[in-house]
Amino acid sequence: MMTRTIYNVVIVVAVFALSLTSCVKDKLFNTPHPDKGAVVVTADFSRRGESCPAPREYTLVISSESCTAPAGQPYCHPVKFLPGNYPLTACNVCDKMTAEGENIRINTLSANIIDAMPGYLFTARQEITVTRDDTLHVRLPMAQRTRDLHFELTVTEGDPKLIAGITGRLDGVASVFDLATQRPQTERFAVEPTFTRSSDKVTADARLLGVAGDGLTLTLDLTFTDGRTQRIESDLTELLAGFNADDMTVPLTVKGNYSHQSVRASR
Repeated sequence: MMTRTIYNVVIVVAVFALSLTSCVKDKLFNTPHPDKGAVVVTADFSRRGESCPAPREYTLVISSESCTAPAGQPYCHPVKFLPGNYPLTACNVCDKMTAEGENIRINTLSANIIDAMPGYLFTARQEITVTRDDTLHVRLPMAQRTRDLHFELTVTEGDPKLIAGITGRLDGVASVFDLATQRPQTERFAVEPTFTRSSDKVTADARLLGVAGDGLTLTLDLTFTDGRTQRIESDLTELLAGFNADDMTVPLTVKGNYSHQSVRASR
């Protein structure tokens, strides 16, 4: 009888010790993924132009792992990562733009003419450090990368009613945004904004990623009611020199006076 009691005590002690060991082991880890780290991202789209709506979702890429995340709320990337440093890149999906690897390209209409009114592009890039058995929380300020450009020309010579039609082309604008460098590429393209006349005012709108180097030329082709045509070219290089460096959330207006000889433009 004495021996049986001793065995029972030993068994109880052994079970208690095993249970205690199991609890201690669980407390050594903070997450269900002890060998990897999680990343929770909150993309902030609050810094944007007045006429620019906030995107509903965006593309989030950590290393080469891509996913679609909702804007304006914390989102945990579905992939868990081994400890280390990783590039984190984010951009929204824009109307009239196409993603090609780490480049965002405005759609081409013909030859080197790109769409003059693409959507509003936002991007961001950070280097993050993932820690084992932990969750990294990242607040990601998204930068607006497309900027509104408005043309407003005043006819100061002759009768504006004699202008039957007007077309325009701006050469020297950027078409591709590089997500790795967070800058527009320098390959040169052109846009053809839609120009309209109301009384003595000729106006047009465009939305640009930026300018691509020197030599920005605005070309206007006018058709008059009597069938005559006229072409006027204006160098806007100096006027738009700071376009890429300026605050992209602030629209830029180019004003000018149109005469039969030239367009004199100013900001």
